[in-house]
Amino acid sequence: MYHGTKRHSTFAMVAAATTMLAAAACTSDTTNVVTPVASSIALNTGSDAQTSVVGTALGQAIAVRVTDGNGTAVPGTTVTWTVASGGGTADAATSTADATGNATVHWTVGTVAGDNTLTATIPGGQTVTAHATATAGPLSAITIVSGNTQTVAAGGVTAPFVVMVADQYGNALTGTTVTWTVTGGGTLSAPTSDSDASGKAQLTLTTDAAPATYTVTATVGTLAPAIFTVTAN
Repeated sequence: MYHGTKRHSTFAMVAAATTMLAAAACTSDTTNVVTPVASSIALNTGSDAQTSVVGTALGQAIAVRVTDGNGTAVPGTTVTWTVASGGGTADAATSTADATGNATVHWTVGTVAGDNTLTATIPGGQTVTAHATATAGPLSAITIVSGNTQTVAAGGVTAPFVVMVADQYGNALTGTTVTWTVTGGGTLSAPTSDSDASGKAQLTLTTDAAPATYTVTATVGTLAPAIFTVTAN
C-alpha cells in the first residue's frame, strides 16, 4: 500500500513538472517574439529626379520603403510627407506602409520653374528627400519690360525696346522668336529677336531725320502684342 502511494505521488510530480516546463516554453516563445521597429526609409527606383511642367503632377508617384535595422520591411508605419521647397503639393499629408514596407504619394510641382523637394519622415525621425524639376509651361503672354513712350532726337537711335515672353505663371521662356514692326518710318535694328535666358527680347529703332511719331509692335503668334510709342523731335 505504501509503495503504491509513493509511485502515484511520483507520477503526479513528474506530470506537474512536465506541465510547468511546457508552460514555461510557451511563455518563452511569446516573450522572444520581437516586433520590428522602423529605422530606415529610402526612395524607390524612379521616384527621384523627375521633371514636370509647372503646376502639374509628376508622371510617377513618389514611393519609399520602410525597413528595420536588418532591412526587413515594417508594414503599418506612418510616413509623413512635407513639401520642403518649390511650393508644390502632395495629395496626402501621410500614408501607411503596405505589406512590403512601401508607401506612396502623388506630388504636384509648384508654379515657379526650378527645383522642388519633398521630404518623407517616419516616426523615429528618419527622413529621405525626393527632388523634382518644374519646367516652364506653354507661352501665354508677351509684356513690355522697358522702352515705352520714349522721346529722342530726330535721326537718333532709341533705347532698347524690351519685352518678356512667359507662361501663365510668369515663368520666362527662352528661345522664343519675337517679330517686330514699325509704323511712321525709321529703321528697326532687326525684324526679329529671340528671348534670352530671362525670357527677354529686344531691339532698337533708328529714327528719320525729320521729326515724327512712331509705333513699334512686338508680336508672338496670336498673342496680344506689346506696343511701344516713340516721339522724335
